[in-house]
Amino acid sequence: IPDVVNDGVDGCLVPVRDEAALAAALIDLIPNREVRCSMGERGRSRVRTHHSWERVAARFREIYLRARSKEGDR
Repeated sequence: IPDVVNDGVDGCLVPVRDEAALAAALIDLIPNREVRCSMGERGRSRVRTHHSWERVAARFREIYLRARSKEGDR
């Protein structure tokens, strides 16, 4: 998910299946409401900008059209 989340900016990334790292990240965030809210706002903004339904649909359409044109080349 590093393509979607900027660690420490708009979320926290921890290694897969590393419960200790997840617990440590949560323990750091729980008492710090300001940081949690700030990350949440930045995360929402990033999703709205880069991952809106319109943008995702346009990307799928591009992929579909490329695949369809390659299929026609056969």
